[in-house]
Amino acid sequence: AGTTLTAQQAVFKVGVELVTVPVTVTSLDHNTFIDGLTPADFRLSENGDRQVVTTVTRQRRPLSLAIIVDSSGSMGLGNRRELAVVASQEVLKGLQPDDEIAIVFFGETVDTRLPWTRVGDIKELNWGGWVPRGVTPLNDGMRLGFDLIEKAHNPRRGIVVLTDGFENASREFRFDVRYRALV
Repeated sequence: AGTTLTAQQAVFKVGVELVTVPVTVTSLDHNTFIDGLTPADFRLSENGDRQVVTTVTRQRRPLSLAIIVDSSGSMGLGNRRELAVVASQEVLKGLQPDDEIAIVFFGETVDTRLPWTRVGDIKELNWGGWVPRGVTPLNDGMRLGFDLIEKAHNPRRGIVVLTDGFENASREFRFDVRYRALV
């Protein structure tokens, strides 16, 4: 007589216990952050179904920040280069160890000088090899910055542009850069 084998059906249970919904609440003129809110101050629905807000925290989310630096010849005039270095160092001081930065230079060339790097892993930014030269392909620098932002690891993302001038040499049209900002 043969042996009969039967398979047991696996039972899986799926559920969501807690979903985080990041929000920023400001005054109507966007100049003042509103603090001290409780779950009762929020109304949340999903596909028309009211959801219960259980917790409101001020937990900071990590930031990915692309710094786009003008390295054109005019940045070598006066103290412009030094001002850009100081500005980038000040930006870096305001970040947290779990934030990340990337740095793009645009001038004679347009390139990523620092790929995405956790701020906590940066001992010091070395600006020694930066020699300003060339024209000002600002839109091309912005394009590379947008490309980097799309590959960032953190939920909050931003771009800082340090320049002394105007676009005068890009292959990218200004309209295209604006369009990318809206998408």
